Amino acid sequence: MNKRARDILFSIVLWIILVVGVLVFLFPLVNTILLAFKSDVDIASVPPKFIFKPVLDHFQKAFVTGGYQFDRYFVNSFLIASLSTLIMLGVSIFTAYAVSRYNVGGQGFMLQIIALRFFPPILFTIPFYILFSAMGLRDTIVGIAIAHTLINLPIVFPILVSFIDEIPRELEEAAIIDGCGTLGVLRHVVLPLLLPGIVAVSFINFIFSWNEYLMALILSSVNATPITVGAGLFIRSFGVQYGELAAVTTAAILPPIIIVILFRDYIIRGLTMGTIK
Repeated sequence: MNKRARDILFSIVLWIILVVGVLVFLFPLVNTILLAFKSDVDIASVPPKFIFKPVLDHFQKAFVTGGYQFDRYFVNSFLIASLSTLIMLGVSIFTAYAVSRYNVGGQGFMLQIIALRFFPPILFTIPFYILFSAMGLRDTIVGIAIAHTLINLPIVFPILVSFIDEIPRELEEAAIIDGCGTLGVLRHVVLPLLLPGIVAVSFINFIFSWNEYLMALILSSVNATPITVGAGLFIRSFGVQYGELAAVTTAAILPPIIIVILFRDYIIRGLTMGTIK
């Protein structure tokens, strides 16, 4: 077998592996979406039906007639993710600039921030529950948003620092010579150039906050329940309401999917810490 034939064979095998891998990872998602549009009879059919008449009964029951208030849970998720993103930006931009330009915290500071991601989130649930209960922030939009910010900071903070590191210091030095102070340099030079990084970390934080489950489960009960926690209402002692659960799950994954499709370049660059231009 010559080299060209080996290369073609290798490419074919590689594509087969990639296609199989994609199908394996996408099957749960596709199956969930299909369940959302199946009738109860089609859901219970054995073997499973992949060709069926779509219905919207499960969406109607979950969001309209069932009395589950999933429209409210959906709004709660949006408010929590949006507020968490705003808090994250308010904290991260100035701190990241100080770390990048003035080496605040020393050489090991960034490593310590990144190391926080190695701890399982469940480690923080009891302290957060006690602290937020004492502060009156449990079962509030603000409380869960703050918790999500604290969890996501070790992810988005190093990304923002890497974007600031890419900005040439000469531009800031020129602005200082022209009479700008530190805040002036940050406002007129750094922030306009940092806008792609801000967009990237904003969407990353929003998606992570939207998908977060554990902290929202611990810190919410009635008033601030997000859609990820509310979906658990369909898992009961007498059985699982697969159709309604799939309908709510399908609705819940739409915002992250839309964001990823529309802003994938920013998100990819952010997740690679600015290395892809």
